Amino acid sequence: MNRPQPIVVLVLLFVLLALLAQLVPLYTDFLWFQEVGYTQVFTTTLSMRGSLFAVVALVVAIVLWANLTFAARTAAPDVLWELEDHLGTTLPGRVVIEPLIHRFLPIVVSLIAIVSGFRANAAWETVLGYLNRVPFRTTDPLFGRDLEFFVFVLPFWRLVHGWATALIVGTLVLTLAISVLQRSLVLTTRGPRLAAAARTHLLALGAVLLGLKAIGFWLDRFDLVFSPRGIVFGASYTDVHASLPVLGAMAVLCALCALACLVQMARPGVRLVAAGLLVLALVWVVGLGVYPALLQRLRVTPNELAAERPFIVHNIRMTRQAYGLDRIQEREFPANEDLDQAALSRNDATIKNIRLWDHRPLLRTFAQLQEIRTYYKFIDVDNDRYMVNGEYRQLMLSARELSYQHLQSRIWINQHLTFTHGFGAVVGLVNRVTPEGLPELLVKDIPPKSNPGFPAITRPELYYAEVADEYALVRTRSQELDYPAGDQNVYSTYRGSGGIPLTSWLRTIAFAARFGEKNFLLSNDLTSDSRVMMYRSIGDVIPTSS
Repeated sequence: MNRPQPIVVLVLLFVLLALLAQLVPLYTDFLWFQEVGYTQVFTTTLSMRGSLFAVVALVVAIVLWANLTFAARTAAPDVLWELEDHLGTTLPGRVVIEPLIHRFLPIVVSLIAIVSGFRANAAWETVLGYLNRVPFRTTDPLFGRDLEFFVFVLPFWRLVHGWATALIVGTLVLTLAISVLQRSLVLTTRGPRLAAAARTHLLALGAVLLGLKAIGFWLDRFDLVFSPRGIVFGASYTDVHASLPVLGAMAVLCALCALACLVQMARPGVRLVAAGLLVLALVWVVGLGVYPALLQRLRVTPNELAAERPFIVHNIRMTRQAYGLDRIQEREFPANEDLDQAALSRNDATIKNIRLWDHRPLLRTFAQLQEIRTYYKFIDVDNDRYMVNGEYRQLMLSARELSYQHLQSRIWINQHLTFTHGFGAVVGLVNRVTPEGLPELLVKDIPPKSNPGFPAITRPELYYAEVADEYALVRTRSQELDYPAGDQNVYSTYRGSGGIPLTSWLRTIAFAARFGEKNFLLSNDLTSDSRVMMYRSIGDVIPTSS
């Protein structure tokens, strides 16, 4: 029996490790989505990523295999054998190179295809947005296109164009390498010599690359709506009157250069292609560099307000429309300057909720008075409204979060089994001050104490917070610290329904691999009732628009 070659074993091992590296986070993420009740979100994302991987890997494999196989099989013997003997080349002969190429070409192509597929599936959001796009029913003033084009369509075509360009450039480079190895392209004392089939092949790839560049220039036109060149964000006078027409001309020139590559296949030499590329480079430098700069300096800068006025108007109009400010109706509000006690009494609810405290000094005050231990931190102060003594009042509050960076001993048991949660919060009225000049607190201390008329906090444990950047293991044999009380500590056990149950060895092994932690397998504190809490940062799980 033929034994497998060591290189084949190494490649298979590499592929297996790459798959395992993807499967472990995939499986644990599935368990998390299942725990929070969003399995459909996970399956939709996974389906899109899997489809992207399969499509991109297949296309890359087909394109590379077709081109590289063609390049390997079309090496002309006349160029090869006549020149190889007297060139003094250090490369191995064709009889050595050709079998190696045929042996390793499938492996190289497969690896490149797999890597390309993995890189492509990271763009699933762009593709999913494109497939599920909806019209905005608002057009931009420059191109007259619905805004969905710039939000969903343009990013998608940019993505596809980038993938296609990278594929053709990579194919061209690998084809050149095979042509050199196969002696289809050789350097002689009279200059480079290129076999006829290799020349046709490289010109065809060059035509495709230039065609893609023409598409790129055409897409660049639409990016002008994001231009930062002018005094307001968006297309400016110079962009519209210089860059826009030049980009259109560049797209046409690139298309003509691609056509020149095709025509050059039937003619000797490369003069036609070289002349086209020279003109393209000249127009590129002058049209996109020199001309816009001169127009900006000589035409726009001396009278910028007049030149940019239409674009400023567009910017203001579209901004107002985006924020709904175009629907504002102006009305006169006659101010009453004879304020009296009766008016204050009528607006008592409003006056009681006028905020006097600023969140920045209040945060420092909370920290000095109420953090109590170094590993507790107040991250920010939020505004909210609660019922206080039967009245709806505006309050300022801050959660007492656990900061893992400030633990005295950051061993595994402390970080993940004992110190699992913050504890309580501080709540104060927005407009009340004590005689000492401090905020009047409705909830304070550890354990939290509430003033009469304000609801008591019965479960003050904070397992999900703003800086909860570590995973936690709850319902273990180890006690979870609630708070220190003198020389003793008060402990508790998680009673909620969150977290992923470690109900099987498969889950335990998966999380051990996910976090790179052997204690999942060695610790006696974990039971079948234990749960893993991950993604505990609220800002990561529920991103805000602010």
